[in-house]
Amino acid sequence: MRIADEMAADGAYGAAIPLYRRAHQQDITATAPLIGLGRSLSAVGQYLEAADIFEKAHAQAPENADVSRNLANTYIALGRPADALTILNGSLEQNPYDIDALGSRAVALDALGRHSEALTTYERALSTAPENDGIK
Repeated sequence: MRIADEMAADGAYGAAIPLYRRAHQQDITATAPLIGLGRSLSAVGQYLEAADIFEKAHAQAPENADVSRNLANTYIALGRPADALTILNGSLEQNPYDIDALGSRAVALDALGRHSEALTTYERALSTAPENDGIK
């Protein structure tokens, strides 16, 4: 995992992918290899496979905010904002101050044409952390 994480941090996602797969094979109950694998797949544009990976991780750990955000962002990339919104709403019920989830929710709402709600959500995210103007 450490080597895969270092490779991904350096932008060598293609090299990290098989290492994350191997780490997952060694412990199929761990979510960390799935998160790394999903992120790396997303980084190389493999959103369908990334969604499958994040769905597995979400099934294992539905309360994991990182998994939920990554799954939702992958759904947005796939043009599935309604699915993303469902995941984000559930995640925000657990942590209503998750600025990254709020930012992703605003994007999903905007993609659904719900612009006023998107703006309200974005403003809520800004008020949660006004020093952060780089909401994801």
